[in-house]
Amino acid sequence: FFCRALPTITVTYTQPRMQAACAPPHRTIPTSVDALTVALTVATVAVTVPQYIKLLRSRSSAGLSLPTVVLTAGLNLCDVAAAIITKWRQLQDCAHGAACVPELLDLVQTVVLTATSAAVLVMVVCYPPHDGAAARSVAAITLFATAVAWAVSAGVSLAAPCSRGALSLAQAYGVAAAGCAVVQYIPQLRTTLLERSSGSLSVSFYLLQAAGGLIVAAEQVFAAAD
Repeated sequence: FFCRALPTITVTYTQPRMQAACAPPHRTIPTSVDALTVALTVATVAVTVPQYIKLLRSRSSAGLSLPTVVLTAGLNLCDVAAAIITKWRQLQDCAHGAACVPELLDLVQTVVLTATSAAVLVMVVCYPPHDGAAARSVAAITLFATAVAWAVSAGVSLAAPCSRGALSLAQAYGVAAAGCAVVQYIPQLRTTLLERSSGSLSVSFYLLQAAGGLIVAAEQVFAAAD
C-alpha cells in the first residue's frame, strides 16, 4: 500500500549542447565596436612584423616549430571556414550595398589573421632547417586545405544556407579549431626546451600575440557576441 501511494516522478535531463548558429543580418553594430575591430585588424598585421623581420635578418627558421606554425594556420583556416557558414546571411547582404561591412569586420579580421599566419608558414619553409621537400609539402598541403575548406563552406552555404547540415559542418570546424588551439604551442615549447634557444623565434611577436589574443577574446565575448 505504501509503495502504491507514492507518486511516480519522472525526471528528464537533457544535457545542454553548444550549437553553431547563423548570425542574424541587419544587425546594428555600435560605432565603438566597429572602431575596435578595425584597430584589431590593423594590429593583427602589425603584430607579425617582428617575426617577419627576425626571419628576414637571420635567413634561418631555426628555433621555430613547424608543427606549431601549421597548427596556427589550421586554427585560423577553421575559424574562417566556420564563419563563412555562420555569417552567410550577412555575406548575402553585401549584394544590396556596403551596409553589410560593419557586420563582417570580425570576419575580415579573421581572414587577415589567416593570411598573416600563412605568410609566416611560407617564410619558415623558405629558410633552413625547414626548407626541405617534406616541410614544403606540409606547407603546400596546409594552404591547399585552406582553399578547399573555404570553398566547401561556401558551396554548402550556397546549396542550403544555415541548414542543419551547414551548421553541423560549422560546429565541426569549431571543434577542429579548438583542438588546434589546445595543442598548438606544445611543439614550440618542446623545440625551445630542447634547443635551449629561441633561435629565429621573435619574443616580441609572441608577447604581442598573447596580448592581442586577450583583447580579441574580450571583444568577442563582450562586443561581437556571435
